[in-house]
Amino acid sequence: MYKLVKDNDTTTRAHNESYNIKNYLTREFSKDFSLAVSQMDGSHEPTKSVASDRIYYFIKGRATFTIDGTQIDVAKDDVLFIEKNTEYSFRGKFRAVLVNLPAFGIENDRNKL
Repeated sequence: MYKLVKDNDTTTRAHNESYNIKNYLTREFSKDFSLAVSQMDGSHEPTKSVASDRIYYFIKGRATFTIDGTQIDVAKDDVLFIEKNTEYSFRGKFRAVLVNLPAFGIENDRNKL
């Protein structure tokens, strides 16, 4: 089995004016994982996923993540793993591949904690 997703077949979800997520593989394709490209130019309030581990692979830019009170600087070609139920926020200007394991579901995100 395979699936090719062309850029014009994606959907984009604007989280706020500075952060958007372009969905390539969603839970409609697989309940086990999802893949998106996230783009930030600003900041994101505290959040956590109660269901999914997250992997960010940074393909452009820089950011600072605050995870459980610790600041972590990331840049192009870095990979950041965040375990489910871990509170984090971030700021910067970057583009990253975002993988959720299992697949992302908006009902599992807890923003503005």
